[in-house]
Amino acid sequence: MYTKVRKMGKEKIVQVYSTTTCPYCNMAKRYLESKGVKYVDYNVELDQTKAYEMVLKSRQMGVPVLDIGGTIIVGFDRRAIDEALSKLNKQETEPDKELEEIRKKKMNKLINAAKEGEAVINVSEADFDEKVLKKSETVPVLVDFWALWCMPCRMLGPTLEKLAKESNGKFILAKLNVDENENISNEYGISSIPNVKLFKNGKVVDEFVGALPESAVRQWLDRALK
Repeated sequence: MYTKVRKMGKEKIVQVYSTTTCPYCNMAKRYLESKGVKYVDYNVELDQTKAYEMVLKSRQMGVPVLDIGGTIIVGFDRRAIDEALSKLNKQETEPDKELEEIRKKKMNKLINAAKEGEAVINVSEADFDEKVLKKSETVPVLVDFWALWCMPCRMLGPTLEKLAKESNGKFILAKLNVDENENISNEYGISSIPNVKLFKNGKVVDEFVGALPESAVRQWLDRALK
């Protein structure tokens, strides 16, 4: 087990700049090991590049110098090391929290989209029995008999779709194009559109004709769905 942090796509681990003769360097390294921390040990006596790097970070020549996730500690200081490790662990977990939050938001969007997709469906003569009659045994199905050329239908349609999505599953809106499904339209006596019929347990229990305003449709639904 060791402490590490990923930032900007690159992994950073704890770095120790030390010398072989420095007792405080060994104390610092043993303390890190006791915490289960993985570190890279640079001997600045043997590596002049790392010695220069150490000076740039600490602004001095003394050892040990610890770089813990960007926090620079000069000398052996248990409290400073603990605080830096705590900060490092926080840096490590924060991106995970952000990713989890993003995942939740995306999942909620998918769930809402799925609910909205289920709230409004298109039906035809081929699946009318299954999607309307049989489905209405478990949840009310509101059938909107409409046609593309019908301007009142195109005015009422968005209102019905909005109310269906807002209903949280209280009813399903099924849209049926009368021009493409003449047999069903004749069976239910559709002579004027828009024609809206509410099905429960496979039967029509209420209906209205014409492009009612949203407030009137809401009142009608409140009464019809009771």
